[in-house]
Amino acid sequence: MFPPITTVVLIILVAGLVGGLAAHVVAERAQTPGDGLRDRAAMREFLLLGIIAAACVPLFLSLLKSQMLTDIFRTTATDGTPSPPAFEPYLIFLGLCLIAAFSARRFIDTVSSQVFQRLDKVDAKASQAVETAESAKEVANEAVGEAENADNLKAPLKADVSKAKALAATGKEAANPLSPEERRVLEAMTRKVYRTRSGIVEDSGVSRNQISEMLEDLAERKLALPTSSPRTGGQRWIITDRGRAALAVPS
Repeated sequence: MFPPITTVVLIILVAGLVGGLAAHVVAERAQTPGDGLRDRAAMREFLLLGIIAAACVPLFLSLLKSQMLTDIFRTTATDGTPSPPAFEPYLIFLGLCLIAAFSARRFIDTVSSQVFQRLDKVDAKASQAVETAESAKEVANEAVGEAENADNLKAPLKADVSKAKALAATGKEAANPLSPEERRVLEAMTRKVYRTRSGIVEDSGVSRNQISEMLEDLAERKLALPTSSPRTGGQRWIITDRGRAALAVPS
């Protein structure tokens, strides 16, 4: 016996040709006979539409979430023994292909409309997922903002102030001038005493991929200082006096 995929393809081709031919015979009887060339062209059209409609049957079964093709292609039973040929699903599949080929135009229109309806639903779900993600991002940003606001209700820790002043006294201003991105990052730190990475990204416009490296560089140049939240203990960033002085230098 042929492999299942070969049998399915043969059923589609044979049923498409037979169903298309039957549809042509019925249509020819209902009309006055024309010239031979026109009849041959009409027959080719019916046969082609029949094959296309029969080939759409697997898609139609998928839309219905039918297990027919799964039963056809199953090679082993649940107990691991070889599965016998699926004669019943083959016969049902053959009948569906014949019906689809005989009423090719209506069947193709029906399948097409169902496919487009599914695509519309997928687009709607995708749009809803994007809206949900944006809403989650807004909630996260609001949470970050609330955390920063809660931190900044308190005065800076004495250890942070003394360390920032010590950094400012370690030397002259940074030898390298500030780049536009570094300037925006430091300006974002001046808006509040304690800043999270997310808050700095939001206010400076610097990408998340760059912010970590940039903050480390600013810390090495004594322009910014990593510290801890006085409320939650999470990492925060503050600008040093040296960083404020660097901002005062015209770019």
